[in-house]
Amino acid sequence: MPQYITATEAVELTGKSAATISRLCTKHAGSIHLKKDGRSWLIDRDWLLKEVGEHIAHEISRNFMQEPEKQSTERKTLEQVTDEITRLQDEMINHLKGENNFLRGQVNQLTERNREMNILLGNAQRQIQSRPEPEPAKQPQPIPVPKKELDPNWVYLMWFAGILFVLIALAAYFKTSM
Repeated sequence: MPQYITATEAVELTGKSAATISRLCTKHAGSIHLKKDGRSWLIDRDWLLKEVGEHIAHEISRNFMQEPEKQSTERKTLEQVTDEITRLQDEMINHLKGENNFLRGQVNQLTERNREMNILLGNAQRQIQSRPEPEPAKQPQPIPVPKKELDPNWVYLMWFAGILFVLIALAAYFKTSM
């Protein structure tokens, strides 16, 4: 998990100016390594050391590969140069250790996620294998309609009503036509 530091702590840690840290934060605003806390920034310490560490090579070349005129006016003893090289090497080693720890943390998190996924997949496979075979869908059976036996008296009654209707209709026809 990232360790966040304030911009003031970043200035103390890196030796860079507050304006440089502010420009770095503005340039990378929206990054997961930066958080806005009111009017100030919270900066991921390891990320900051990585960003500043990329400039160490430029600092070495600027300090030791100066123009000949400056070299003659700013003579450093061998001990001073050795101390500065040692300091820069220590900074680079600390930076690389921080990067290494960060990457180890990332690998551990990914390994844990992979293990959890394997457990979930194993459980899902066991559930699928232990599930009984589904029974084939049953076709719905039609509901039997009970057959009613016709009462013979009912049949005769209907027959008689039909004949009576015809006779009434014929009587009405002949009565109107005469």
